[in-house]
Amino acid sequence: MRSRLSFASALAIVVGLAACGGDDDGAAPIDARRTDAATDAGDPDASDPDAAVDAAADAASPDASVDAAPDAAPDAGTDGPTGDAPPPVGAHLLITEVKTVDNSEFIEIYNPTDQVISLRNYYLTDHQSYFLLPGGTPPATDQTDFLARFPMGASIAPRQVITVATDAVGFEAAFSMVPTYTVQELGNSTAMELVWQGPTNPNPGLTNAGEMVALFFWDGATDTVRDVDIVVAGNAPTAANTIIAKTAVDGPDADAATTAYATDALTIQDMETDTPNGTSYKRIAFETGHEVQTSTGNGITGDDETSEALRMTWDSQSTATNYTAATPGVVPAVLNP
Repeated sequence: MRSRLSFASALAIVVGLAACGGDDDGAAPIDARRTDAATDAGDPDASDPDAAVDAAADAASPDASVDAAPDAAPDAGTDGPTGDAPPPVGAHLLITEVKTVDNSEFIEIYNPTDQVISLRNYYLTDHQSYFLLPGGTPPATDQTDFLARFPMGASIAPRQVITVATDAVGFEAAFSMVPTYTVQELGNSTAMELVWQGPTNPNPGLTNAGEMVALFFWDGATDTVRDVDIVVAGNAPTAANTIIAKTAVDGPDADAATTAYATDALTIQDMETDTPNGTSYKRIAFETGHEVQTSTGNGITGDDETSEALRMTWDSQSTATNYTAATPGVVPAVLNP
């Protein structure tokens, strides 16, 4: 009886060892069949024997979801030139509506991507020397000029718009709604951080007869800013209110050298006419085919934002009566069908 039990036990041990070694069909053990992602997510233990292999594989082959759509929706913390081919349409934020008349004026910004974009390192300005921001010394400003940074926690949802009023109180009175952010005159809105403003006038605003508006990105460390979108809202702006060539400055990085900007085309169009009171300028098309897109420009995706044919992409009209009533907070149907 004793010898029969010993034989059975020995047979069980042999069978168990065979099972641990692999199936007869040659399938790999379960651990070997797990993907890197599953291993990393489910087994963070540093003693994981596959950890070194996973790390090397990850370094050599970036995550497939990133490879599939490079730079399609740049992260707000790391946006900048990439050297990749121009991204698909809708890869960066767009200015979509601007109202320049009276104290209800505003700027509308649209997120055409499929991701929430943090706005903390984005700035909005009507000052033509905004590119000097990294140098730390503000240039001379007109009475109503402003350069403002989005506050902590600011963001924009996928395929949605936000509104930035220069005077939230006037905006609320005109449209019976609260703007997402405001440059001044807080009202019930959230204030942006004023970095530059006019020397004596505490109320920034847009020039009715024509002024550039730039949305740009700066990481707070490098020598250069990145244009996100630019519009010249108005007809025949003065030299002080339109785009000028960028000049290099030394930013807060460790060295004392400057970083040159690429040469901007500076061919951006203004509007053909000014808007009557109550109406606004509205974007009617994406930039593709209407600006220089070479991946080597000063734009956040490498485009030259100073080259946009605004009279093709905005509702610039030969007669002012063709402009329509302002519609802040409404996603343009032609951009988000």
